[in-house]
Amino acid sequence: MKSYLPTRLFPQRPLLAAAALLATFVAASAPAARATVLATPVDTAAALPVIANFSKVTVDGASSYVLKLTNTSSAPLKLTVTVAPSVTFHGSLKTTTLPARVVAAGDSWAVEDLHAQDKVSVAADGFAKLDLVVP
Repeated sequence: MKSYLPTRLFPQRPLLAAAALLATFVAASAPAARATVLATPVDTAAALPVIANFSKVTVDGASSYVLKLTNTSSAPLKLTVTVAPSVTFHGSLKTTTLPARVVAAGDSWAVEDLHAQDKVSVAADGFAKLDLVVP
């Protein structure tokens, strides 16, 4: 014997199932459409022509990291470095922006006193920002 009780009590059930299927399809395709709109040629900038190397140093038993930025282009670069520390205290700054420095072609700039998991952003006019995390 077949029971018709669920369909008699909920006659809108097939409509709800169709609406849920349609909503799932629209939600799944929305990020793909959004990604194609954001990825336009105007938004992309050239990669920053620097090589970034981290090295760990120990001074008086305390260890920290040094970031060495080497200019690989044939022209000088005016670099700006912003550091967001991994651990902050109530009275301390959330980010520190170092004074801009012009790095000649082939030269390096050593950013010292970094700690594990600090976030470092390197920027120069006309180039895409380089975001790094201290190991």
